[in-house]
Amino acid sequence: MTGFEDLDDAAKVKFSQAELAATYDELTSILARLAALRTDAIDPDGDIQIQLGPDGRLLSLAIGESVPGRLTHLALEEKLNDLLARANVVAQESWKASR
Repeated sequence: MTGFEDLDDAAKVKFSQAELAATYDELTSILARLAALRTDAIDPDGDIQIQLGPDGRLLSLAIGESVPGRLTHLALEEKLNDLLARANVVAQESWKASR
């Protein structure tokens, strides 16, 4: 049985380059799958829609046109915080499942 140490210098370089290329391809694939993860959430009343990235960052926010006339700033903040908290739990679970 031969091992890496038994290879000549040229074969060691070729082997190492192949290993690096395979590792790079695998990491690129993992990063692409991670970047594609999205969590979409809508509050129960349909007033707020959000989209989170795999790391929990807010990617998009949509607030219904009637919301400013119906909710105070505090009520809107509470709804948004609740939705973000629930969506982040889902985003974390999705991220863990993708590993």
